[in-house]
Amino acid sequence: MPEQLRISVKNPPTAQLAYDRELALRRLNGELSLFRDLVGFYFEDSGRYLDEGRLHLTGEGLSDFARAMHRLRGLASNFEARPLVDAVQLAEDAARGSQLEEAKRLFVIVEQEVERLRDALEGDRRLDVA
Repeated sequence: MPEQLRISVKNPPTAQLAYDRELALRRLNGELSLFRDLVGFYFEDSGRYLDEGRLHLTGEGLSDFARAMHRLRGLASNFEARPLVDAVQLAEDAARGSQLEEAKRLFVIVEQEVERLRDALEGDRRLDVA
C-alpha cells in the first residue's frame, strides 16, 4: 500500500511541517504583501469549503463534496501545504470513486490539517514572515 494511503485519524501526516514557507514565498518572488493576501483568502475560504464538504458528504452529494475538496486543495497548494494537499486529494479521489466511508474517514484528517495550516499561518502572520 502506498505511503499516502496509510493516512489515518490515529496517524495523521503531522510529522511534516504544515507548509513550506520558504518554497511558498519563493513561488511568490518573495512578495510578502501577496503572501499576506493569500493568507487572508485562506482564512476567508477554507472554512467555507469545509462547510460545503461537510454538507455534501452523503452518497448523493459526493460530486459536490469532491468539488469543495478540489477548491480547498487549490487554496492549500498556494502554501505548499503538502500534508493538507495530499489528504484533500485522497478525499477527493475517494468521493469521485463513490467511496463514501473512505471519504468520511479522510475528511476528518482534512479538517485536522486545515486547522494545523491555519495555526501555522496565524503564527507566521503575527511574526511578519521574513
